[in-house]
Amino acid sequence: MITYKVKYKKYIVNLYVPEQKSGRVVLLLPGLPMSTNINNILKPFLDAGAVVFYPYLSGSYDSGGSFSATQSVHDVVALYPLTQMTEVTELYFGKKIALGTAKETILVGMSYGAAIALLGHKNLYQKIILLSPALLFNPTDIGGEAGKSFHEQMKSLLHLLKNAHPFTYRIGFSQSLKRFLLGKSNFAQRSSVMDSLNKIKCPSLVVHGEGDTSVPVELTCSLEQEVMNANISWHYINSSHSTSSYDNESLVLIQKFVEG
Repeated sequence: MITYKVKYKKYIVNLYVPEQKSGRVVLLLPGLPMSTNINNILKPFLDAGAVVFYPYLSGSYDSGGSFSATQSVHDVVALYPLTQMTEVTELYFGKKIALGTAKETILVGMSYGAAIALLGHKNLYQKIILLSPALLFNPTDIGGEAGKSFHEQMKSLLHLLKNAHPFTYRIGFSQSLKRFLLGKSNFAQRSSVMDSLNKIKCPSLVVHGEGDTSVPVELTCSLEQEVMNANISWHYINSSHSTSSYDNESLVLIQKFVEG
């Protein structure tokens, strides 16, 4: 693997290039806050010969604009042309990086990024993977103690982001992110999530850890019971929330889906 940093329009993007390219390209959407410990989850994609783009979403770190859930959803479409480029330029030294022609483009979202992937894919991608997905945010939709606990975690996350401003996320005075994470915006409701899941037209994989204490696994289980879409494969694994806790069996599952 070779790692680069590239600039595309207003976005700063980390680029990971495998030793042998297969024509597959992955757009890997980060969680919230963005994780720097992704070596484990990169492995199945790189082993499948996929080039991986890992972007800083709008308003985060060096990427331009402001950060909100609505803007993050727009980013999924805005970043798609990057995945189709046959050559990019390394940011610091201007080196040209040959990527080849994209034969298959895969959208992957982790945690918060899974919700953004689901809401923003617009059927542009040939495959979708949702890892440790946070898809429902309204505590009433989740139900019981799991919903209450998750709601409290989202309030703590908002407090963290507010204190981090403007060093990591430029959330300004926008209420968009707050409304989304607390389950009050229209597209954070169960009806919107169900509609989005049922409209997926490409092969899709959902992976959730049974030991996830950040996003309750009940959230995904309840959706699986109601979604009627044969394109989606649901898997529950022995892990916590972080993709760094995914064991080798889980990574092989992901790689086989990518190569299938």
